[in-house]
Amino acid sequence: MDFKKVVPWVLAFVTLNSILGAALYSLIGETDNYGNFKINRFHQFILIVITLALVVATIKTFRCRNK
Repeated sequence: MDFKKVVPWVLAFVTLNSILGAALYSLIGETDNYGNFKINRFHQFILIVITLALVVATIKTFRCRNK
């Protein structure tokens, strides 16, 4: 297995999972001790920042792979 061919696809898979996780958290949120749904805006912001960083890293690895 060639390292340069595998890493972009693994990173793309992780990025898609992060996008789905951020979307689900934005829709559903989390529950408190009483079972009430709520959305913590700081957690939502961190998920979005991590997802954007993964998207940028994935795009860069696919560009480097094609060179």
